[in-house]
Amino acid sequence: MKPKFAIYLHKEIFNTLKPFDQINFQGYSFPHFNKIREALEKALDNYPKLQLRKADFKLYYQVHDKCYLDDLLLLSQDKKPSEEINRTIECSGMEYAIPGYEFSLGGFVEAINMVISGNLDRAYLFNVGGHHAHIKYAHGYSVLNTMAAAARYAQS
Repeated sequence: MKPKFAIYLHKEIFNTLKPFDQINFQGYSFPHFNKIREALEKALDNYPKLQLRKADFKLYYQVHDKCYLDDLLLLSQDKKPSEEINRTIECSGMEYAIPGYEFSLGGFVEAINMVISGNLDRAYLFNVGGHHAHIKYAHGYSVLNTMAAAARYAQS
């Protein structure tokens, strides 16, 4: 019998290119949300889990401006972007969270594939902030729009 519900709370969702203490996060950001994920993971331990999956970063090019993404990748490597990235203060340091964004989107891809194949009805996915990001503007702890990329993936 197929599971009707599964969770995605893997610690890799919060992978960063540098250790947390070397990143200047602002407000209730990455470290805070990771503590929430850890608590949920313990509380929901009895539920079936979706397999960990890392999405190809290229999926974000379907919903974001190419120059914006290219500059974000440069910034994540401590290189100078071609132009200043337009972002709100709470997005500070989130450029180092790109691996987490790949694992977050990977969870959506895994859930979508399982639903489409008839092996799952619904899932609860905890992911990096991602629904506030615009095409070429980072906002609200979100430098990438995981939700939009997942929706675009589902449409394909």
